[in-house]
Amino acid sequence: MYSLQLPVQAIFAKNLRSITRNNSKIRAALCDGLEVAPQTLSGWENGKHLPSYGQLVALSLISGMSIDEMLGKHSFYDVIIDKKIYVMK
Repeated sequence: MYSLQLPVQAIFAKNLRSITRNNSKIRAALCDGLEVAPQTLSGWENGKHLPSYGQLVALSLISGMSIDEMLGKHSFYDVIIDKKIYVMK
């Protein structure tokens, strides 16, 4: 039996917002460092899109947050299907 948890995009968006939290200097630094438009960053923060793997790695290095933390630290037994996380019970 599986229990539905938040989609990966929602978890990532929440964690990214915790980094940027209405701080325009951090948002500008992330956009410059990742070479993305502010609209792209906003799409990630709102859960509309996910960054590419390369952007995710760069974001991890720039922010100091691990990729696991950004995506919600899933255990070995979590199953990701169609961008939703199901936890085996």
